[in-house]
Amino acid sequence: MTKKMMDGREQVYKGIDPKTGKEIWEYTYRDKLGLKKGDGKIVHHKDENDKNNARSNLQVMTPEQHNKIDPRHHLGGRPKKKGK
Repeated sequence: MTKKMMDGREQVYKGIDPKTGKEIWEYTYRDKLGLKKGDGKIVHHKDENDKNNARSNLQVMTPEQHNKIDPRHHLGGRPKKKGK
């Protein structure tokens, strides 16, 4: 099962967390690469289109590496849309 977020990115359902009883959702691009929430890894979209989840477009890196090539994310947040 998948769902689209308000920004258009897709998440995939992973099950129920046995400790909290809450649903676990993971971004499709992280799931494709076998990454887990909280692992400290960043997935960079080479073409800067975060909806293009082709494996050839995805690159795993540290936050420090990502900041060097895409400084818009230096605080770990999504870039703000123009006019907002």
